[in-house]
Amino acid sequence: MTQTRFVLRLEQGFGLVYDRQVHEYLRIGAADARFLALARAIGRRPASSALEAEAGRTYAEGLIQGLIDRDLLAPEGEFDARVVELPPADGTYGAPLAAHIGLTTACNFACRHCYSRSGRKSPGELELEEIETILDELAAIGCQQLVFGGGEPFLRKDLPRLIGRANALGLDSYVHTNASLVTQPMLDALAAWPPTGLTISLDGATAEVNDQVRGPGTFEATLAAMRMIRERYAPGFAISMTVTSANIGDTVRMVELSAREGAALLLLRPPFPAGNLLDSKQLMVDLPAFWTAVGLAQERGAALGMKVNSPADGGAVLPNDFEGFGCIAGHVVMGITPTGAITPCLNLPDEFIAGNVRQRSVLETWREGASFRALRALEPNDECKSCEHYETCRGGCRIRAIDAGNGVNGADTWCYKKAGRGVTPFGVHRERLRVLS
Repeated sequence: MTQTRFVLRLEQGFGLVYDRQVHEYLRIGAADARFLALARAIGRRPASSALEAEAGRTYAEGLIQGLIDRDLLAPEGEFDARVVELPPADGTYGAPLAAHIGLTTACNFACRHCYSRSGRKSPGELELEEIETILDELAAIGCQQLVFGGGEPFLRKDLPRLIGRANALGLDSYVHTNASLVTQPMLDALAAWPPTGLTISLDGATAEVNDQVRGPGTFEATLAAMRMIRERYAPGFAISMTVTSANIGDTVRMVELSAREGAALLLLRPPFPAGNLLDSKQLMVDLPAFWTAVGLAQERGAALGMKVNSPADGGAVLPNDFEGFGCIAGHVVMGITPTGAITPCLNLPDEFIAGNVRQRSVLETWREGASFRALRALEPNDECKSCEHYETCRGGCRIRAIDAGNGVNGADTWCYKKAGRGVTPFGVHRERLRVLS
């Protein structure tokens, strides 16, 4: 497949442009999308002449200048893009924007908060050729972001080949790993076609904190691998920490460790009641505690010049134009398990599995899968629809709502209103900072 900077997706009534330089989607209007598609098909000058003949010179010049201002067109030259035209979809994007692909359930760690209950390899896991076919389809439908996880993805010796295949298709791939199995030959193989992001999981700044969740010896194993990666892998890495009751007082020290070890980013993730956490619910934290821990870490990060990110507002990251109820599962993202099951979210219960790649295409399941359609059809419950925070949180996470016994349409336990959220991001409370630190 030809490598281009942009991928233009023609959706119903608008367009999506994915920019591989900044690794982001940009939504554009129907007229902009039509012009860019025509420019790609027949050339920029003939397309400009056609637009001018149809709508007038002033309109044409204004539209083109707007595209230049948004860096979608150079002042001169052609539109460097691959164009994907998608049939209309019912109430959602024509295809997913991101796909989370579990490569295996095998793992050499036994983390108490593992969402996938990883440990042993599952019978019937997808073969290399099957995953490559999935990547081919995702590229064909314009799904530009992949997350490779597990289990431990480096237990698959074909991981570099999969990342290389994604790169060759023009897809951005992100790998989540405990890093303990990374070797120099593996890094050499990755360096030829590096993933867009390599994220290393670590859940404490000391063995005492980390190992009570991830297992004895895991801190030293991960730290040693992290240092090898820093020294021998030029693209670098990020660190991911799941904030639990076991480490919530360690976020500042994690910022300091991340800066000291040369990470590009510290990502603080909330815990979700799924997988092993269903058996270790004492590790869960509430929303105010999470906000506080994140706020403290971000203050320290600002002082050290260390970037600290967290899912917006302690829950899901919502696109600006998201209009569904609940999270983005089935609206923006989808998951594929190591055995090929397709689900709106890898953390949802098994009853949300909507098909399998061995029997049904990704696109067909995205468009027609029962659980996908059911999530998109959800309406706000009475408690949410009257809430002043609804336009921000859209009702929150369905996994937490289900786990609390509120049902798939119920209230999320991480509720802005009940948490006493104000308008200030993260609502950092000084008295809680002293307790947590």
